[in-house]
Amino acid sequence: MDRTERESRQDGVSLARRYLRLQEIGLAFLCAWPVAMQIAAMYGLGLIIPQISALMLMAAVVFFAIGHVGRQELRDKENETIPRK
Repeated sequence: MDRTERESRQDGVSLARRYLRLQEIGLAFLCAWPVAMQIAAMYGLGLIIPQISALMLMAAVVFFAIGHVGRQELRDKENETIPRK
């Protein structure tokens, strides 16, 4: 069976959309945190629940912060390029 190389998109994904996706991932991690703790408790992982909890919350904050700061920088760049009257 012949394999074809994956074609790259010509236009790509805009940076604003990429940063928005990072924010969404951060919120998803935050919303999934209580469920993950319940599942960890259900499977008897009581000893590592604090570590799992800290890692998930840190990942949520990092992803959301990267997306938020990136979107702010894009907004600042757009405001600089718009000529003021």
